[in-house]
Amino acid sequence: MFCNILAEMARKQISNEYMAEKLGISVKMFEQKIKNINHFKLSEIFILQKIFNNPNCTFEYLLFNTNEKVNS
Repeated sequence: MFCNILAEMARKQISNEYMAEKLGISVKMFEQKIKNINHFKLSEIFILQKIFNNPNCTFEYLLFNTNEKVNS
């Protein structure tokens, strides 16, 4: 799950419906992308960065997946 995207949405009080509309996809598809069931397109990540308008919202930050194992 991409918790950093959800965190940024919460900070800006943005709904799933708003995000889906801006990305040109259904709410269900957006929710599947957040859960990493379907993948975000590169163009969609650029749109997310534009919506969040925060220099700290890098690809690495937005796409950090809490379900991935980190190698030590």
